[in-house]
Amino acid sequence: KATLHAELGVILGIDRRITEGATIFVTRVGKEGDYKMSMPCAMCHEAMRHVGIKKVVYSINNHTVGSYKL
Repeated sequence: KATLHAELGVILGIDRRITEGATIFVTRVGKEGDYKMSMPCAMCHEAMRHVGIKKVVYSINNHTVGSYKL
């Protein structure tokens, strides 16, 4: 079964002038509307770095977010 990670779905086909220096926000929402851990995987991390994204902000739970610079 083929899947596409949300981060890749967002950056594929977008002009580099838009992604260069950008911040991306990644959120996973559970069935009950609660926020889940959404830290990007290594493959998505490298793809985002490749297109020039500079900062990633991601949900950890309903009360906490994480972030890192690329």
